[in-house]
Amino acid sequence: MHVDLKDEERAILVQVLESELTNLRSEIHDTHRLDYKNMLKARELIVRQLLSELRLPEPQREPVAA
Repeated sequence: MHVDLKDEERAILVQVLESELTNLRSEIHDTHRLDYKNMLKARELIVRQLLSELRLPEPQREPVAA
């Protein structure tokens, strides 16, 4: 899936995901239930992957000929 984001939208999304990552780390540390901890770790991995993709430079698109 491809989503076009403006620079400001991208920056906000990165901030939201970074905040979620901080919260996940804390919650992973504080939980003792293994199944819940594993679910949180899986979620953390997805958030990290999303952040990695959002931090990549956007490829330049060629203008569409009229």
